[in-house]
Amino acid sequence: MTATGRLLAFDVGNTRIKAGVFEGLELRRVFTLETGGYADVSLDDVLREEVPDPPSVVILGSVVRDVSGVFASSVNRVWSIELIEATPELPLGLRVDVPDPMSVGIDRLLLAGEAFALTGKPTIVVGTGTAITLDVVGGDGVYRGGTISAGLGLSAWALAERTSLLPEVSTDSEPGTVPQTTEANLQTGLLIGAAGSVDRLVHEMASRAGFNQVDVILTGGDAARLTGHLKTPHRIVIDLVLKGLARTAARMFGSADS
Repeated sequence: MTATGRLLAFDVGNTRIKAGVFEGLELRRVFTLETGGYADVSLDDVLREEVPDPPSVVILGSVVRDVSGVFASSVNRVWSIELIEATPELPLGLRVDVPDPMSVGIDRLLLAGEAFALTGKPTIVVGTGTAITLDVVGGDGVYRGGTISAGLGLSAWALAERTSLLPEVSTDSEPGTVPQTTEANLQTGLLIGAAGSVDRLVHEMASRAGFNQVDVILTGGDAARLTGHLKTPHRIVIDLVLKGLARTAARMFGSADS
């Protein structure tokens, strides 16, 4: 793939599948599928409709079992292209210094690699999806590990599912005052609790890693919900996994922009 080649990237998460169409490293368009519903549609038809101009490279990163084969078959039928599945062995832009790199979710390594490509400094990237993940990268580009905790939606669902009387609530907002209803109690507990957890974890991970200063990047589906409640200085970068997939492919094919 050259720096100007068309690329299609798939980020297969636990809740949804996000696809990005790139020209070189520039993200031009995004479309989504429900992870649980991809088998109910014709992927061949979706690819032809959403990406009418054939890509030169298709790359996929997945945290869901038994998905890559379905996508590989469809990509091959539609465009006669071999799909690239992202693994820790690909040039992700960092060295993974944990006992078992294959046990780390590829989405986390892609987030960490792309975040470090943007900062070039000690970095903590916070992913806010089904789970809230923190991933730590040193200034030398070494991935050191991180943390995993329940995301907003999962926490809201678990409280409703595992109790008799608590409702499942939206976490789009919270009242901003002392909560006085059960719904508000839950919303504030979930949002402020998650933000407080992120603040504490960032502080703790930076301290354990020996960072005097650290860049913090927030990404994922709940970034906009959490950003206003965080005390930690940070910036939001959207579609970080997709961008990491594109940069990984560019490195594989020798793009000067990677």
